[in-house]
Amino acid sequence: MTALTELPAGKYKKVESLIGDEYPNLAFVFGVLEGKLPGRVYVRNGDADVRTALVVTDSPFCFLLGSASEDMQHEVLNLLRVRRGAKLIYPKGVPVCDELSGRHFEKVTRCHFTLPNPRSALPEIETPSGYSLHRIDSKNFDKLNWKDAVLGIFGSSQRYLEQGYGFCLLHDGQVVSETHGVVGSKYVELGIHTHPDYRGRGLPLSIMTEAARMGHEIGLRTIVSCDRETTGTISIARRLGMRFDYSYDVARNVSP
Repeated sequence: MTALTELPAGKYKKVESLIGDEYPNLAFVFGVLEGKLPGRVYVRNGDADVRTALVVTDSPFCFLLGSASEDMQHEVLNLLRVRRGAKLIYPKGVPVCDELSGRHFEKVTRCHFTLPNPRSALPEIETPSGYSLHRIDSKNFDKLNWKDAVLGIFGSSQRYLEQGYGFCLLHDGQVVSETHGVVGSKYVELGIHTHPDYRGRGLPLSIMTEAARMGHEIGLRTIVSCDRETTGTISIARRLGMRFDYSYDVARNVSP
């Protein structure tokens, strides 16, 4: 077995040939490769002939690129075993290996949505009565309910404000729903979080629409991905006019 070795940042372009247009979560992958998100890249066989790679972010998300033999999967899972909560994203059509239970991982299926094209007509959504819509900035960042998750992805609020973007809904001065965009290459992936007391009201639709519209204005393709059981996010994506593209596998670390 050839051990995975870390690839110097100056050689990250060697990995881009392993990425197809239908690879999941492209904004995250390119975000690391372009230095917009903190992370590292590991390769097999040194950097002379890069046929497989592992992109590791500082958040739970990690990405397997290129060849995904069972031997390679075992090596990657061993590397990620110490990262509780880590999620290894597999390329579309690549099945998770069968021996996950003994390695403290479980298989999760996720859904991938995109807006059909950058000029798609977005619905005109009014801000719900009693709420106010705001661009996320340095003044309201500390009010976010999802702040820790955002910091886990971007590393700092400054990097988030420079390299990503987001919108939130406020009610009585409290952030009750928020959406965040991870930008990489020509893609933006949107994630949403709504305070538990305000769920089931369709609140994210207005901020998701605003975030997608901003992405269109700067030429980005909008992506949403979520676990198959996350019916609220799936409903919002469909109401936004997004197209279901495919499902893909994730190996999630469930170590105690």
